[in-house]
Amino acid sequence: MTDAIGVSLLGAGNVGAGVIRALTAGSERYSAAVGRPLELRHALVRDASRPREGLAPHQLTTDLDVVLGDDETSIVVELMGGGPGGGGGA
Repeated sequence: MTDAIGVSLLGAGNVGAGVIRALTAGSERYSAAVGRPLELRHALVRDASRPREGLAPHQLTTDLDVVLGDDETSIVVELMGGGPGGGGGA
């Protein structure tokens, strides 16, 4: 186990991409604020074969159990868009 705080995302679309950019760009500031580094562990996506900026292929998953079963993930952020049934728009 590392001293980093593991963060996983549920969704990596428009909002998720912004969160990824913010976590990456502000990593030193966030580390100083919480006293430990933040580590982006996983992103739950619909299509793990589609590359996402700021994420390595091994960080992408279509399986929620991968996120929930990761002992290194301490924070899960839900960023899936859409209303009931998903697909965008409420």
